Amino acid sequence: MATAAIQRRPDDGITFKAGQNVTHAVEQALEPVQPLPGLPDHDASTHWLNVSPYPEPEHLLDLQSLGTPCRLLALALTTLAPATTDYALTKYQDAIDWRSVMSRLRSLAQRDGYTWTRQEFYVVDFRSKLMRDIDVDLLFKLDKLSHVEATQSGGLLKYWYGVPDGDRRNLATSVKVFGEASRMQSMVALDHGIGKREQSSPQCMKRSM
Repeated sequence: MATAAIQRRPDDGITFKAGQNVTHAVEQALEPVQPLPGLPDHDASTHWLNVSPYPEPEHLLDLQSLGTPCRLLALALTTLAPATTDYALTKYQDAIDWRSVMSRLRSLAQRDGYTWTRQEFYVVDFRSKLMRDIDVDLLFKLDKLSHVEATQSGGLLKYWYGVPDGDRRNLATSVKVFGEASRMQSMVALDHGIGKREQSSPQCMKRSM
């Protein structure tokens, strides 16, 4: 398993250093800032959150099942988006717009009057290349079914995948509450239908936030 630390760039972005045990992260990222313009208040009575490409009820995350740090991070991760159109080939720390996620997390913590302390999560960087004759509909159905299972197992805070590029390459990523690494690797293999792809390369990283 690769480990990495999230650190701040001078421009307030996020960098990842592979091979380091995490000692910093969101303590550094969570410096006081003004709340984001237009940040919607979260209705505590609405405790189901869409954290994946699938909006059906069985795919939603129950926020009431989470502690405050995981709940705030799950809400912040709703802003997760690629930082470049070439995300399938770009290194992970530059492929995802983590700066916006951290900015939203700061605002949510400030809004709730919560003082962040270091937390550990699993982040998966999954690269793939689809076979030319892939059954896209079947792959989509299998992915949905495996996401239901992952949701039911608990702790999955975010699942996102992009659109394959002209060479059928793609990036998918997920964020999960800290747990057993072997369980996370198994979930990734199931989620992405490894047997249905020409190439695949999941990397599971333990990350502090």
